[in-house]
Amino acid sequence: MTKKNFNKIQNFFKQELTTELEHFIVSYKHGEYELFGKYRIYKNNDGFYAVSSKVDPDINAVFLSLRNAVSWCTLLSNKMKFEAKQIEKLDRHLSSVDVNIEIHKKLLGNQSFDFETRWTYQIKLQDDIRKRKQINVQLKSLINTAKRIQQSKFSTLKKKQFS
Repeated sequence: MTKKNFNKIQNFFKQELTTELEHFIVSYKHGEYELFGKYRIYKNNDGFYAVSSKVDPDINAVFLSLRNAVSWCTLLSNKMKFEAKQIEKLDRHLSSVDVNIEIHKKLLGNQSFDFETRWTYQIKLQDDIRKRKQINVQLKSLINTAKRIQQSKFSTLKKKQFS
């Protein structure tokens, strides 16, 4: 390919596709995800998914799952700050509840406790499991919102390409 042809192709991508594609580009390289040209997601030393903004250094968060991190980025990039904050809050709450569940399971398995103490831990465990289910329902709703936003952008782009 000649340099002239290469420059034409490069200019085409810069002029025609950059503004459209910036809402869709997700890349994965060396264990890191880059979303929308704005966010970077990577697994930190503690095993959580850390998100940092390439545009604003004050925007960063840590999540239990990649799905929550991607949804947070999607909502934030579409100026849905309240919903993004909700995902962040629910993710932290889920982390806390998961720790409580593990603690109550271990305490429940301790045979040296009397019947009443074990019964108390059983009730706490059941309550934590109920809380986890509620949090997951709320998270799923927010994640589905992020999916719908992206799907509508994809369908808008397809319409523009074929019209």
